[in-house]
Amino acid sequence: MSNKLIILNIIIIPLIAGCGFLINKQTVNGDSQKYYIGSANTMNYQIVIKDILLQNGYYIDEYEQDAYSSNMITKWKVREPFPEEEALGHLDAKTRIMINGLVINNSYSRNGGFSYECYLRYSNLVFNGSEYVELYNSPILLNNIESMVEEIRKALLHNDNNITP
Repeated sequence: MSNKLIILNIIIIPLIAGCGFLINKQTVNGDSQKYYIGSANTMNYQIVIKDILLQNGYYIDEYEQDAYSSNMITKWKVREPFPEEEALGHLDAKTRIMINGLVINNSYSRNGGFSYECYLRYSNLVFNGSEYVELYNSPILLNNIESMVEEIRKALLHNDNNITP
């Protein structure tokens, strides 16, 4: 009995510790600008995510692809500074989204392409009068990004279950 508990602890504890970010599904590895958004097949990755980005005012600027990943990078979305950014004296703001789809090993299917584990990362720059600097502590920006992350997660989950979002 004692040996079974030891073996169980050896297996379970590292599994929980290693996959903890999937349970919360918030930021990844302390990177507050990176979110796990779910798994997607090629169609979901190219169409569903792109459509949600467009609905939120982000236009795809470039696609990058290699043997291990497929990436979408949006154009900078130039906007008025949020009140918190403006209160700090920032005159202009712009945000960009990067979607990183890591190819899941052995996921290729002839008609469906690859499957991906997908992450969203964003960059937010504000103009301080002389240069653009990174700023990530705006509650409005964070709320907008997290709302988009949830929308993408739901859409991927629905499409993964063959349900139209």
